[in-house]
Parts: sequence; C-alpha cells; structure tokens
Amino acid sequence: MSEKRNSNGDHKGIDPDLKRKIYTLLLKNLTSEEIAAALNIHPRVVSKSIASILAGIDRKGKGYEDTARTLHREYRFCIDGLNEVLRELWLLFHSSDDEGIKIRVLKMIMDLYEARIRMLEDGEVAAKVRELVNILEDEAKETDGQG
Repeated sequence: MSEKRNSNGDHKGIDPDLKRKIYTLLLKNLTSEEIAAALNIHPRVVSKSIASILAGIDRKGKGYEDTARTLHREYRFCIDGLNEVLRELWLLFHSSDDEGIKIRVLKMIMDLYEARIRMLEDGEVAAKVRELVNILEDEAKETDGQG
C-alpha cells in the first residue's frame, strides 16, 4: 500500500517542525536511533522523515540542474549575440573610409567588449550559473563519497 503524500511530496502527518528538528539532528551526525531517543519519538517516524527530506533534496537537485541548463543556454545566447554584433561592427569599421564613422564604431566596439567582460566576470547570470554549478559539484562529490 502506498503512503499518502501532500502536494509537496512529503509524507502526510509528519509535522514540519518535527521534520526540521530531525534534519538538524541528522546534520549533527546523530543516528536514527539517537534522533528518536532525543525527540522521544518512534524510530519509524525518524525513518519516514529522513526519506521525505532526501526526496526533497532530490527534487531540488533536479530543479538546480534544469535552472543551470536554462541559465547557461541564455547566457550563451547573450555572448553569441554580443560576438555577432562585434563582427558586424568590425566589418563596418574596415569597410568605411569616413573617419567619423570609424571613431563612433570603435567606441561601440569598446563598449561591447566592456559589456562582454562584465558579463563574463561578474554578471548576475554568470554568478548564478557559477553558484548552481558549485552546488551540483558539491552534491556530486557527496554522492561519490557515499557510493
């Protein structure tokens, strides 16, 4: 018989506060038996809570992966777009004989290079992608260490 779950996928009947206490003790490296004794609850409640916590982590991990892929794709589009504009500006620069146009084009080229560097170094999207990649790498290391 399958156990009933709420809309978040958690086991019904497990108090969220109790679940947080179990999670906190779990992070302190207590065993299931020690957690049950510390909270004066049945070990089965601890087991169900841990299963629920782990399922939540799995769901969040998948969300991180999807978000990281989307951010990376959008980030790539932005960089590719900047590169295309730069190519067109360089073509315009080399094809023009008007010094005024060349100076304005060079100014635009400099501005685009600065924008591209900002995007690569400290842009919000880049920072978020780096953060998500770090989370995924940490989770992968933890998984490899357990397996």
